[in-house]
Amino acid sequence: MSVCEQCGGPVRTVRENIEWDALRGSVIIGAEVERCGKCGALDGVTFQSLSQLIDVAARTVVAKQGRLSGAEVRFLRSFLDLEGAELAETLGSNPSTVSRWENDRQPIGRHADLFLRALVLLELGETTSASYFRQIAKDIVEPQPLAFEYRDGVWAATSVPKRRAAAQKRRAKTA
Repeated sequence: MSVCEQCGGPVRTVRENIEWDALRGSVIIGAEVERCGKCGALDGVTFQSLSQLIDVAARTVVAKQGRLSGAEVRFLRSFLDLEGAELAETLGSNPSTVSRWENDRQPIGRHADLFLRALVLLELGETTSASYFRQIAKDIVEPQPLAFEYRDGVWAATSVPKRRAAAQKRRAKTA
C-alpha cells in the first residue's frame, strides 16, 4: 500500500466521477482514482484505454450540432497535435484569433469550425459526405456538457443535462 506524500496516510483506489481537464466541462464517470484515506488528497488517476477515450471524445465533439466552444476547439487542436500557431496557419487564420476562440472571447467562424472538424475526421480515418457538413455548425449554441464512461471494455459518450453536470462538477471538486 502506498502512502500519501502530504500527510503519510494510506492511499487507496476508489471510483469517482471527475472533471476531465482535457475537455473542460466534461466528466469521466467512475474513474479509477488514487486518493488518501486520511486527508483526501488526490494521488493519481488511471484511465483505461486512454487513446480510445480521446478518439471517442473527438468523434463526439465533431458530431455535435452548433459551433464549437473554446474548450472544444482547444481539445481538437490538441487531438491534432498542433500548436495554436500551427492551427492558425492550417486554417488560414492567425494565432491571436485561435487564442480568442479557445478562451471564448470570440466564437469560431463557421468555415474554420467546419475545416477543423474535417481535419479531425481525416485524422480519425473517417469518411463522410458533404451533406454531413451542411447542417452542422450553423448556429452558435450553448456548449453541452459531456460525460464519458468506460464499460465492458469500451468508452461511450453521453450528453449530460446541465443540472446533473453542475452536480457532477461539484462532486468532482469536493472529492
